Amino acid sequence: MRGYSGMLSFELKEGLDASKFMKSLKLIKESMSLAGVESTILSPTKTSHALLSPEERERQGIGDGLLRFSVGIEEKKDLIHDLEQAFKAISQKELQKA
Repeated sequence: MRGYSGMLSFELKEGLDASKFMKSLKLIKESMSLAGVESTILSPTKTSHALLSPEERERQGIGDGLLRFSVGIEEKKDLIHDLEQAFKAISQKELQKA
């Protein structure tokens, strides 16, 4: 891999619950750290930045919807499917609440 990494961050749209999203994943595992060969995901607000106040996290650009995703060795199509079904699951839950 040149110029790339298997690590990325993304932020969920406001109103979507990061914890519910991670719990909706079936293949990608929620983790406290990003290591190993399997794909993992974590919320910095619950792990690395949990001791900071919400205001300090916000100043650093770390919102409640920010997730860090470490891509493992699973098949690309399986990871994409897992992310898509989790997005769909939490989007439907939000629509039902409205």
